[in-house]
Amino acid sequence: MSVTLHTDVGDIKIEVFCERTPRTCENFLALCASNYYNGCIFHRNIKGFMVQTGDPTGTGRGGNSIWGRKFEDEYSEYLKVCPQCFKICFLMSCLHL
Repeated sequence: MSVTLHTDVGDIKIEVFCERTPRTCENFLALCASNYYNGCIFHRNIKGFMVQTGDPTGTGRGGNSIWGRKFEDEYSEYLKVCPQCFKICFLMSCLHL
């Protein structure tokens, strides 16, 4: 499954692995569907490497999960080595995720 992030300079396709990280994906997809991330700025850009976005509160602390609290991290060895990851995996590390 994937989510497309629409930006002013083009689209970014984000692969999500719901079978490996079900709660994280459920939370992320529900927040996307509720337009929670609309209007977020890219607050960090390292040319040729990565960008960071996703804190609509503007505080650097994120917001709440769909359950209104933190939830346990989901980790999968598969995601470290999966061929679909194109050698790039990222960890969503916000209080609301």
